[in-house]
Amino acid sequence: MSDTLASKIAKASIEVGSLAADKRNKEQNYDYLSADQILQKAGDALSRNGVVIIPSITFTEIKTTDRGQGKPPRLDAQVSFLMTVTDGAEKHESDWVGFGTDYSTPDKAVYKAITSGHKYFEMKLLNIGIGNEDGEHENGEEKKTGKVAQSAPVRNPSPVTKVTNEIITAAEWEAFEALSGKAKGMGIKLPEYYRSKITPATLNGAKNYINQEMAKVTK
Repeated sequence: MSDTLASKIAKASIEVGSLAADKRNKEQNYDYLSADQILQKAGDALSRNGVVIIPSITFTEIKTTDRGQGKPPRLDAQVSFLMTVTDGAEKHESDWVGFGTDYSTPDKAVYKAITSGHKYFEMKLLNIGIGNEDGEHENGEEKKTGKVAQSAPVRNPSPVTKVTNEIITAAEWEAFEALSGKAKGMGIKLPEYYRSKITPATLNGAKNYINQEMAKVTK
């Protein structure tokens, strides 16, 4: 294998291999890979191969949603990045986005968006699965009955090429990531229209398309 940036990333991907989920979401009952584990192990593997990721924030937006009844507002942050992957001789730049939600202060929502964006970029770069067989957001009944098609850890969707300034919450994005990964494992490809421009409206359209195609496959 030649000593190119791509070959170094490939070596790092092989070194990382598959990772076991190390955290659990108790409210929604699923296991997942923590940002700490991803950033440490992916970062170490890249560093051993002489590759670094330089994240630059290019855009930040916070949306406040009033929840009423004296509850604190929901704060949804969107952070856009320019991710530079380089070994000093070559470099590759990618637009990326992270989402974060908090109910206390805006800075926490932004920090979550930064961490989420960095975590998922490294997962996609090194083809790291999401931590379990069928995705982070399957329900308990699916796990017990096995009605959902089983698949090996899948390669996740390509980076979004354009994200509008409309807000998509972190939970919505993670659920879509899991659904897209499951669909890809079943051989379902999302049309370019949905992959090239993600907005709250097209996100719902993409989910409807995937669900319809999955229903056809499982008939």
